[in-house]
Amino acid sequence: MSFFRTIQVIRIKNLERARGHVSTAQDLLMLFIHQAAHRRDQIAGEQARFEEVTESSRDSRIRSTHGYRQSITSSTSLPGESVGAPDNICREDMMQFRACTLQVGLNATYCETSGRRNPDVQEIVADINVWRQVVDNLFPIIYVLFLGAWSDVYGRKIPILLTMFGYIVRYIGLLLCVYYPNTQATGIALISSLPVSLTGGRTAISMALYAYIADTTSIRDRTFRMGVITAIRTFGKSAGSALGGVLKGQGYGYTFIFSVGAGLDLFAFGYTLFFVRNTRKENVDRSRKLSVIVRDVCNFRNIIDSAKAFLKKREGKGRAQLILLVIILICTMAPMQGEEGSLQLFATSDQIGWNTKDYAYYGTYRMLIAFFGGLVSLGLLVETLKLSDPMLGILSCISQIGGSLVYAFANGTLLMYIAPAVDILNGSMIIASRSMISKIVPRHEMGKVNSFVGTFDSSTPLAGNPIYAAIYRATLDTFPGAFFFLSVGLTFPPLFIFSWFRCNEIIPAPDGPPVKSPQDTDSENNSVGNLRELGLLLKGSSVRFELLFWNVHETSVYEESYWTE
Repeated sequence: MSFFRTIQVIRIKNLERARGHVSTAQDLLMLFIHQAAHRRDQIAGEQARFEEVTESSRDSRIRSTHGYRQSITSSTSLPGESVGAPDNICREDMMQFRACTLQVGLNATYCETSGRRNPDVQEIVADINVWRQVVDNLFPIIYVLFLGAWSDVYGRKIPILLTMFGYIVRYIGLLLCVYYPNTQATGIALISSLPVSLTGGRTAISMALYAYIADTTSIRDRTFRMGVITAIRTFGKSAGSALGGVLKGQGYGYTFIFSVGAGLDLFAFGYTLFFVRNTRKENVDRSRKLSVIVRDVCNFRNIIDSAKAFLKKREGKGRAQLILLVIILICTMAPMQGEEGSLQLFATSDQIGWNTKDYAYYGTYRMLIAFFGGLVSLGLLVETLKLSDPMLGILSCISQIGGSLVYAFANGTLLMYIAPAVDILNGSMIIASRSMISKIVPRHEMGKVNSFVGTFDSSTPLAGNPIYAAIYRATLDTFPGAFFFLSVGLTFPPLFIFSWFRCNEIIPAPDGPPVKSPQDTDSENNSVGNLRELGLLLKGSSVRFELLFWNVHETSVYEESYWTE
């Protein structure tokens, strides 16, 4: 009995020992599995960090390449853009000369040398500028309401082309005014304003360009990209006006200057037509007849859709924020447009005593300061210091208030040249507000909202410019710079609103990846296609700067989307 019991005890101990070995093996296996899983997670994390660093490096290289391409395009396009809009100073100069000779009745020799300072001439031109600004901005109000919603479906390219066509017709009209020397200043103003106004003018091209940026960029890069295009447009406009005045001062006639401008605009139109890509909705039937597309333009539903898109309730305080941003744009555009109509008159009055050539050189200086200010606000404040949009707007408001005060008390050349340096960040208000709008509104509504905003953009000069002109006429003999105090007053509301935004952050609208044009399917992953685009850009070096920028911008955006989206 004891023998069998001993055997049983031995079996039990062996079984327990075996179970212990099995349990130990199971524990070891579980430990191994756990360690393997942990190591797998470590490897996955390291791989993710490596890919993040690699992607960041690629992103940096792409942005570097983008900047390099922009610099190439900038340097090669400068001659064309500089004379791409030479009619501003020259048109004003021709209006003053014709008002002096034909409407006041003074002799041509006196009018050529000192007639532009004549108070009667100044008052006539100031009155003309009042209703000319009405013509410039009345039709674009209607135009953008229809084209905004339409461009959300069919793309932004056609509105840009229509506006370019209007500028070409304006140059032809100005050449006819030169050919017929009895055309009075009133006729010159009407002929130069009506074609551009009927095709949308500045308002339409702003709507199309800013919507195009929203179509093709991510929210992260939008402030920088909008700043770049704003700086480029400021640079081009100022450079063209300044060079036009310099050419006039060097003895070149109106015929030569307007012909060069017309030729460059014609080239820009052709370049845009054949080489600038379009963006449109993916589900649009591209086989639609032309009659259907035109009928869609004239659809009154577009106006209703634009108003609904702007006024609809949005997440957080989105709707209230949109309304406040429109108030900022109104208070920004009123001084910008109002001062433009009176600044040249102020500079050529007895207060400053300049002639057209002096003002042309001054325009070149202002252009350089404005462009440098754009680079500072983008490169230093946005990219390096990472300032928010509201903070950028606050600094811009302070800069504009200081610059306007210097302008108001300017009594000679020194203060006139100091004022643009103080006002160096003026344009950043538009950059900040436009960027903030694009972050509140999703891409598929950008055309509608921008068109509705454009109506306020065009309506502002209708009320603001007559007020500026009236103040200038009323204070011409006592304090000619008084109209700059109106600019100071109009800058305080944006200052308070930007400060409010510092405490009420924007909730970005949900957005998909940047929109790609139909032509991008084959060329997006094809480096040869990208090099071909760059080659085309280098060929077309004498086109309006902002239009050249788009092709560079598109290529870089699609490359960036390939790596990061």
